[in-house]
Amino acid sequence: MSNIQYQISNKEKGFTFIELLLVIGITVVLFGFITFNLAKSQRNTSVNTTVTALVADIKSQQLKAMAGATEGRTANDNYGIYFQSGNYTLFHGMTYYPNPSDHSNFVISTDSTITLSTTLPNSLLIFSKTSGEVAGWSSGKNTITVTNATDTSKKTITINQYGVITSIQ
Repeated sequence: MSNIQYQISNKEKGFTFIELLLVIGITVVLFGFITFNLAKSQRNTSVNTTVTALVADIKSQQLKAMAGATEGRTANDNYGIYFQSGNYTLFHGMTYYPNPSDHSNFVISTDSTITLSTTLPNSLLIFSKTSGEVAGWSSGKNTITVTNATDTSKKTITINQYGVITSIQ
């Protein structure tokens, strides 16, 4: 009788091939979901980081205009931002001159997957000195859109005539 018990208990040890395949399959599926969600999270983070930096730069340019910052020049001036697809430029004055030797123009490049588009006239956002209001503001022409080219996730920044960011969607 002890011989029979030994054979039964010996057969019950370990996993079958089907059970092992099932566990490996479930593990692979879970790993795939985790990888996909992490990649999506990274793309969203890229858009959010760009929007955060852009909002900070918009507020900084407006504050410089309102405070009458001269930055070493003889008089205070307007401050603005010029938008291009892969970067934006911080500048002073009523117009933007793309002069690479002008050290007061500061170009900020975005991530290679990020594109910027705007409904602003001439892609310019200019804050008037002292008041900080948007020069040449026009209703319906007051948005900046940050788009991730890999998955088309995007956020749109809306600015009112006083230079206040009214929404980020």
